[in-house]
Amino acid sequence: MIYLYKFYRNCDRIIIGWVYKTKEVQMSTEQEIKNAITRLTFLQLHIQNFAKQSFSDLSFQIEVVVKDLLNVLENADYVNVNRIKHNHPAIDLLDEKQRIAIQVTTDASMPKVKHTLEMYKKHSMAYDKLIILGFIKKTNAKSPSPFAKIVGIEYLLDKIKSSNYETIQKVNDILQREIPLHLLNPLDDVMCLEIVLGIIDRNAVRDLTRSEGDYGDMVVGLKKIKEVIHTGRIYGKSIRAKSLSEYQPDIREKLEEIEFSISKIIQIYNRAKNQSSSPTFIFLDSRERQDIDDCKQEIADLANQLAKDQGINKEIKVG
Repeated sequence: MIYLYKFYRNCDRIIIGWVYKTKEVQMSTEQEIKNAITRLTFLQLHIQNFAKQSFSDLSFQIEVVVKDLLNVLENADYVNVNRIKHNHPAIDLLDEKQRIAIQVTTDASMPKVKHTLEMYKKHSMAYDKLIILGFIKKTNAKSPSPFAKIVGIEYLLDKIKSSNYETIQKVNDILQREIPLHLLNPLDDVMCLEIVLGIIDRNAVRDLTRSEGDYGDMVVGLKKIKEVIHTGRIYGKSIRAKSLSEYQPDIREKLEEIEFSISKIIQIYNRAKNQSSSPTFIFLDSRERQDIDDCKQEIADLANQLAKDQGINKEIKVG
């Protein structure tokens, strides 16, 4: 009886654990789907804002994003024919195995649809299906050809909504890789940078080691700078800026250099702390103090150059 009791108790634990795990995966899937929809909608908005420019003037090719998404969502094998032949007529994507061709455009209006069909016939294309995808908008009129289907962004959104957890993770990986995050964040780079530079301009950076009252306080201050650089926030403070990955590449590169110099200071402190016999007293020799002062000057120089490059009236002085 005891063995049976233990057996059933273990079964209960397994079942309960499975139920909780299932709910956890379900919630994670729902969140990943929301993230994907948000990113794709942001992308649509960005393209809409630049619709007056040439499609190729965008910093990324939307047909590449559509190709990668469909290959994951449909387990397909689309290729970008424009990479095989520049300005390929009528179509942008092609899956030879399924014999499906896709034209990706910002506006699948009826004139655009008719022009695509004319070019399709002119070049004697004969695939089983032609999909004309209007990423921003599309005509509501019926397709003039039985083999051609006119769709909008909902064609992708509907597939995303019905995806499983593994698929939607791949979708988000694609969107994160292909879409420059600094374009999707409504916060302005310069405005956020001013906030970060204001946090850098504090005693933890400005004061040389000869003026430091407590090395522990210095490290606390430096860690807050690292936090605001990486996350755009400081725990417990009403500060809101971009995270490191959301800045333009040139700004992100300089912030990474600043963060690296801060990390060097913290490493020097931690090494001295580990070697100290006292839990409250940290001794730094002359070489360690000089290394820290050099890093502080590096941080100030990098921050000042960054401010100058972005037209920000800010100068951090170390002394």
